[in-house]
Amino acid sequence: YYILIKKVCQLFFKILFFILLHLKLCVIFIILFEFILKLLYSILVRGDAVKILGKVIKKNKVVCDYIYEIQGDFVIHNFFDYVNEICANLDLPVPIILTTHIKNFLLFNSTFFTQQDFVEKFYDDKFVIEIIKE
Repeated sequence: YYILIKKVCQLFFKILFFILLHLKLCVIFIILFEFILKLLYSILVRGDAVKILGKVIKKNKVVCDYIYEIQGDFVIHNFFDYVNEICANLDLPVPIILTTHIKNFLLFNSTFFTQQDFVEKFYDDKFVIEIIKE
């Protein structure tokens, strides 16, 4: 039941986001949409044990990975802290987090960073962050 509600909400917000982007409506609507999406996602994952998997991919193979377990509730405003902690444990430079990374993480429970997202030298192909829910 929970998964069905989550999938329906994700589909609804994907359609709404697509309409807002292609009709080029006011920026206020997009900001409002982001706020509602973040709030809904925070409500949906509240109370469950949430783990975030960070993995480094080079030539389509996982080089190393780390599972970060969140103490308490998942809060999207702490996304940078989660990524920073994962990068510290994987001995990676911290990437620049853009709104597209946060949107992808909220919509698809996953986001990735490429070499262009790092200020320091990143020698691998991708750094992927996914949510693992038990």
